[in-house]
Amino acid sequence: IGNDEWSVPEILNRVMTRVNINTCKQTRERERIIIVLDTSPSCARYAKFFIDIARASANLNDLEMYDAPNAFIVKKYDRVSKEFIDIGIEYAHALMEWDAFKGRTIIFFGDWDGGRILSKASKNNTIYWFNPEYYKDSSREREYTGSHYRCRNEDDLIRLIKKMR
Repeated sequence: IGNDEWSVPEILNRVMTRVNINTCKQTRERERIIIVLDTSPSCARYAKFFIDIARASANLNDLEMYDAPNAFIVKKYDRVSKEFIDIGIEYAHALMEWDAFKGRTIIFFGDWDGGRILSKASKNNTIYWFNPEYYKDSSREREYTGSHYRCRNEDDLIRLIKKMR
């Protein structure tokens, strides 16, 4: 999936090369947004909400979706089979603690139990953490540099999205 955008170096060189302005565009490959759902027992009371998020996200082409109890990624959503499949041993180490993600946009739905992983990943990614148990606690958020929101249901999510725009 690509989008055309202006190439600043080509526009600057245009003074010398005298090429048509329309040739100064480049196609940029967009990274997919990542959705991570915490399926640990501590999030069981929010399971219906998380399942609704998964269903709504399943057919969107610009998304990758992962099942991650306590933020440890164990399964990836496969659009062909329409189910979550194990990530396998070869990817487990890199994906489990999100080390494979650099410069990505990640939306995480889960509680505090995955905080260490999110704090580490927030140094290299843009993270939006929708936490049903969220409350201001500076000791827990000291290392985390992403955005953090209290979100327990669809109504909270819609309200937050409107506010974020």
